[in-house]
Amino acid sequence: MSIHLLDMSEWYNSYLQSEHWQGIKDKTRVKSSSFQKRGCLICGNKCFDIHHLDYRYLGKEKLTKHIAPLCRQHHQEFHDWQNQANKLPGDLGLWIQKFHPRQWSKLSHVQKHKTTKYSSANKIQRIDKQMKIVNGFIKRLDFSSAEKVTLSTKMRGALAPHTNKILDYIGLMGESRHERLLAMKTQLFDRQELIVKLKNFRAILEDYYGIC
Repeated sequence: MSIHLLDMSEWYNSYLQSEHWQGIKDKTRVKSSSFQKRGCLICGNKCFDIHHLDYRYLGKEKLTKHIAPLCRQHHQEFHDWQNQANKLPGDLGLWIQKFHPRQWSKLSHVQKHKTTKYSSANKIQRIDKQMKIVNGFIKRLDFSSAEKVTLSTKMRGALAPHTNKILDYIGLMGESRHERLLAMKTQLFDRQELIVKLKNFRAILEDYYGIC
């Protein structure tokens, strides 16, 4: 299974020059911040880059969840390994365990959780769990003779956390995310069309999580 790597597009490069990103960087430079106190996760260097653990959160990063401090050398080493091993930015914890086990043992529980939460293994596990619900619903639809159907409670629960892109793919109506979520309970779908979409749902989830 291959992994999407970040497309270093003009948009991304311009984002790194944006006021929003500069504000994020400024917050990590404050002496009282946990980033400045800890420094690079590997060597403790107080002069560090900011590593994104999941590119889905570009523009809405939270210091406590989505980014980690790495000095320039270790940041480059990680991305070199990531590209060679076909991994995700969120596989930082795996890289630390593999190449810097002593430093890994010194990280707090919170730091270990943050650097593994967005790993490719966790994302694949999440997709497998959601697809178990989807496949169960497909079987239910296969046995149905109705032309029009609604989403099951479990299916609605599997869809609720996702973005408008995925809700649009299913065909939920509404101008806003809130309206689409409300439509889940009552909207009628063509049974055969819904089956076709759900059978391709794994590919949609893999694209959403950056895995293909």
